[in-house]
Amino acid sequence: MEFKVAVVPGDGVGPDVVAEGVRALQAAGRKFGHKFTLQETVIGGQAVKKYGSSLPKETLDICAWSDAILFGSVGEAKEDFYATIRPGGGLAGLRKHFELFCNLRPIWVYPALINVTPLKPEVIRDTNYLVIRYITGGIVYGKPRGLSKTKKGRRAVNTIRFAEEEAEKALRTAFEIARSRRKKLTLVNHSNVLEIGKLWRQVAVELAPEYADVELEHQYSDNCAHGLIHHPRHYDVVIFEDMAQAGMVNDEGANIMGSMGMPPSGELCPNVGKSVADGLLHCFGLYQSIHGTAPDIAGQGIANPIATILSVAMMLRYSFNLPREAAAIDAAVGRVLDKGYRTVDIMEPGKTRVSTREIGELIAAEVEKGT
Repeated sequence: MEFKVAVVPGDGVGPDVVAEGVRALQAAGRKFGHKFTLQETVIGGQAVKKYGSSLPKETLDICAWSDAILFGSVGEAKEDFYATIRPGGGLAGLRKHFELFCNLRPIWVYPALINVTPLKPEVIRDTNYLVIRYITGGIVYGKPRGLSKTKKGRRAVNTIRFAEEEAEKALRTAFEIARSRRKKLTLVNHSNVLEIGKLWRQVAVELAPEYADVELEHQYSDNCAHGLIHHPRHYDVVIFEDMAQAGMVNDEGANIMGSMGMPPSGELCPNVGKSVADGLLHCFGLYQSIHGTAPDIAGQGIANPIATILSVAMMLRYSFNLPREAAAIDAAVGRVLDKGYRTVDIMEPGKTRVSTREIGELIAAEVEKGT
C-alpha cells in the first residue's frame, strides 16, 4: 500500500527526533511492503524567517496533499512575547484548519523503565490509560481575547467558550474509545465553579445511557492530578473540558513513562457518527511527541526520539489502519529498551548510553528484524 506523509520538523529538537521517526516509518515500510511518500516543509520559527508567517500557504498545501502529518515542535529559544507573529501560531493554525479536535495521549509503562521514574514501581506497574483533549476550542481559540492598555495599566482578556455540539463531539469520541478499551471514562470538569464544566457534565450524563456498557465518573482537575500519581491504574480513558488543565495534568504521564521524551501524541478528526472501528481509523491526523522544542539540546544528538517514533506507530494505527505495523514499532522500542540501550534522559547505571540517531537506528533495525 502507498501513503503520503507531510514531514514538518519545525524548531529546536524537532528535526532531530523527526528524522528518527521517519527512519522507523521507512523500516516498517520495508518490513511490511508499504510505500511512504514523504514531503518536507517548514512551520513555526523556521517558517517565520523564510516566509514571514508561522504557517505559510506552502505548508498548508503539502499537509492537505498528505494522508497524515509527522510533526516535530515549534518555538524559539528566546521567543518575543510582544511579537505579532509567533511560532506557536503555526501549530494552532494547523489544528484549526484541518479540524484536528481530538488529541490522544496514551500513557503506559515499558517494564524496562519501571525503575527510571521518580514514582514507586508498585504504583505505576501495569498502568495504561489514555488522555483525550479537545484542542480546537475553549480558551486557546475563544474570543474576545487580547492585550490592551487602559488608564490604570495593561489588561489581558481570554475567553473560554464551548458550544454543546463541541462537547458532544468530543464526549462521543471518548465514549467510543472507552468502549473499545476497559469501558471506563473519567470526565475531568469544574462543574462546581465554571459554566463550561456544567455544560460538559450535563452533556456527558445525557449521553451516558447510549453507552450503558461504559462506566462514567466525574473528577475535578486537582483530584485527577493527585489520582494520576497516587493510583494511575484506576484510569482508563480520561477526557478534559479544558485544554490548559489537560496539558498540565497530562504531562504527569511523562513521569510514569520515564521522561518527557517517551509519551506519543496524535491529533485526529474522527467521524464521530460512526463506531470507533470506522470513525477513528483512516482519519486524517497530526502526530508528534508531547515535549517542546528543548532548544538547549537541539542538534547535540542527545534528544530522546522514542516519543516521536511511538507517534509514528499511532499514525500507522489510526490514519493508515495498519495495527500490525504499529504494534511492530511499539514492540521494537520495548526490545531495544530491554537490551539496555538508553538516551541520556532515561539513563540508568549499567545501561548503554546512545545518541538520538543510534537509538533510532537500533529501533528501526528491530522493526525490520521483527520478533
